[in-house]
This record gives sequence, C-alpha cells and structure tokens, in this order.
Amino acid sequence: MHTLIFKTNIQSEQALKELNKLLDNTPECIHWSIDKEDIDKVLRVKSKTNNTTEIINTLNQAGYICEELPD
Repeated sequence: MHTLIFKTNIQSEQALKELNKLLDNTPECIHWSIDKEDIDKVLRVKSKTNNTTEIINTLNQAGYICEELPD
C-alpha cells in the first residue's frame, strides 16, 4: 500500500465531483481525500501501486494543478 501526497488547486465542489470521477476510474486508487483548508489543497491517495505519474497526468489533463509533495 502506498500513500501518495500532492499539492493541487482543487477548491470548488464541482472540482471535487470531477476529481471523484477521475480517481474512481483509476483502479489502483483505494481511497483519497483532499484538505481544502490547507493552502496547498493537499490530496492524499491510498494506492495499490506507486502511480504518482499517472495521477499527476490525469489531473493535469483535466486542467488542474497537481504536483507531488515531498515527504
């Protein structure tokens, strides 16, 4: 199990709904959460694999900022 942590620009409820659809279509993702109160809008993903690049590319292609945060 991997915990992946990202900086995003997800803020609105609409963006959360779209994020839900995007991550639900990523079979490796088991659970995710986003901290909208944090300045970095931190996205935490529990994943079966280290699919950091896939998640970043998926969100970037959907028009969102998504960058891996170092541990």
